[in-house]
Amino acid sequence: MKVKNDVRNVVSAILYHSGFKGVYSDVKALFVDVEYAMDGGNDFNIDFDGREYRVISNDEIASVMADELSGDEYILGCFNAHFLSDIIGIPSDAVQKIQNADCFEALGMIITADDEKLGKLVDDYISADGAGHYFSSYDGSETDAGEYTVFCVN
Repeated sequence: MKVKNDVRNVVSAILYHSGFKGVYSDVKALFVDVEYAMDGGNDFNIDFDGREYRVISNDEIASVMADELSGDEYILGCFNAHFLSDIIGIPSDAVQKIQNADCFEALGMIITADDEKLGKLVDDYISADGAGHYFSSYDGSETDAGEYTVFCVN
C-alpha cells in the first residue's frame, strides 16, 4: 500500500508542477512509468509532457547531492567565500585570496578530503537554498511528494 501511495504522490507532484491538462491515458501512462522507475531505486528520472523530472527519496537527497558534488572539486571551491570559510575553518579573506588565485580546485580538495566538511557543506547548502537550487536546473523548484521530492530538470 505504501508503494501505491508513493506512486500517487509523485504523479500528483508532477501533474501539479506541469499544470497538465491532457488526457487520462497520458496520466495512466505516467502512473506506470513512475511505478516502474520506483522499482529501480530511490533516484530516478521521468519524462512527462515535454519535461524531465528527477525524483529522489527524501532520505537520499543529501547523500545524492554529496556524491555528485564530491566529483567536482572546482565547483566546490566556487561557493561564496564566507560560506566556505565556515565549512573549511579558515578566514573568509583567506578563502577569497585562494579563489582570486584561481585555485578553486584546491578548496574543493580540502572539502572532499573530509566527509564531515562535505556533509556540513551539503546540509548548509540545503538549509540556505533548498535542494531545488541544485537539482532543478529548470526553475529551482522542488515539489513535495510524500516520501519523495520532485525536481523539474528541464
